[in-house]
Amino acid sequence: MSDALDNLHVLYRRHQYDPDGEATCLKCRATYPTRAIRKWIDGGTTAVCPRCRLDFVVPGRPDPAWVERVREDIFAPFPGMAKLTPEEAAAFTEALSRPVPEDGE
Repeated sequence: MSDALDNLHVLYRRHQYDPDGEATCLKCRATYPTRAIRKWIDGGTTAVCPRCRLDFVVPGRPDPAWVERVREDIFAPFPGMAKLTPEEAAAFTEALSRPVPEDGE
């Protein structure tokens, strides 16, 4: 695991986002105003990307080389995940959030 990923947990806390600043999604690489974030999970501390709906958002506009190093570490266990389009990632996330049917349903 890289140093970039080791330190990532500190970036997910809502109080560290500048409300008038920007945020960047590590999955889809989109950068947008922090105010565009409409969904916060984990008790309101973790941002969900308004574009791809994944929770890989960090405050600000980080160095692109750092973003790529972190992406490699995050998605290494999931071959192909880094190549999903934002639409495919959103569909994947939605599918994961559906309840698993019990036997007989």
